[in-house]
Amino acid sequence: MKIIITIDHPADVHFFKNFIWTMQKKGHKIKIAAEKKDISVELLNSYGF
Repeated sequence: MKIIITIDHPADVHFFKNFIWTMQKKGHKIKIAAEKKDISVELLNSYGF
């Protein structure tokens, strides 16, 4: 399955991180669209997304 997740706020990164990891382990393809708000992009990079 292909899944797209939108990140509009840094808290969204924390909210979705475990879901993303779980779905990736199950073989699903994840695409992330993110706003450059505060540190959201830096958080995504730090988690390896």
